[in-house]
Amino acid sequence: MRKVLIRYWRKIQRSKRFALFAKFMMWFIDTEIFNCCMDFFEMNKQRIQRNTKLFADEKSRAVYVNAIRYQCTLKRKYLSCTSRADEKYFDSEIIRFHENEIIMDCGAYTGDTVLLLEKKWSNWGKPDAGLKIICWEPDRFNASKLEKTLSGMTERHEDFSYRIIKKAVWKEKAKLSFDLGADYASRIADGGVQVEADSIDAAADYMGISFIKMDIEGAEPEALERAEKTIKNNHPTLAICIYHTNEQMLGIIEYIHKKYPFYKLYVRHYARAWTETVLYAIDETGIVNE
Repeated sequence: MRKVLIRYWRKIQRSKRFALFAKFMMWFIDTEIFNCCMDFFEMNKQRIQRNTKLFADEKSRAVYVNAIRYQCTLKRKYLSCTSRADEKYFDSEIIRFHENEIIMDCGAYTGDTVLLLEKKWSNWGKPDAGLKIICWEPDRFNASKLEKTLSGMTERHEDFSYRIIKKAVWKEKAKLSFDLGADYASRIADGGVQVEADSIDAAADYMGISFIKMDIEGAEPEALERAEKTIKNNHPTLAICIYHTNEQMLGIIEYIHKKYPFYKLYVRHYARAWTETVLYAIDETGIVNE
């Protein structure tokens, strides 16, 4: 639903017919209803400043601050650092792949991330190279489409294999209420259908994971809480969405820096809206220097 609203808002902003309405909305955004976002970031100004000092490049600092400014104002001038959508999760400015990758896709949806990866991974057909994907997708409607996407990739690439975990990613083995059938916005939510959940450490058996992507509609902190053994043993590249809540725009960066000091941190933004802000954590052996 959020992405649908964003799409219509962008159309309204570009249309002369709705110019008056757009002006009204910008005034409305300045009222108390929207001030809670601005108030939160104003109260946490020092945390924001500390976070900007943790990033490995100047672009990350600019992207991060401007993403927060946009969330507070919805002024499009703060989106000037937006990267192309097809760079999301596997940004060529930051990511360098190895010949063998085991990638964990948390929030696999119908396979859109895997299709992006198919275009990015340059080692197809190399001797002794291979790509394996472990996909988490608890929504059975999405999972059935995901199976078709991954099956098609195995037909195109002999060196590709996959596993689908039809569970929610969480901090422990549990049954959770899940908003089923909400397409890309399916998420853990009160009043939904009961689904199985488990932790990354339990599923990964701590070994071999080289890359973890998370876009799980706000459950990222809980998922990271029980990924500690996997991360410490493997130092996988992390691509974590941080835009789902105001607190997560700050707290996920703080958590990863404190827990895993061997990582260098980057931030990129991939939408002309407040969504799709991604934190990258790269072990020093895999970073791209400024």
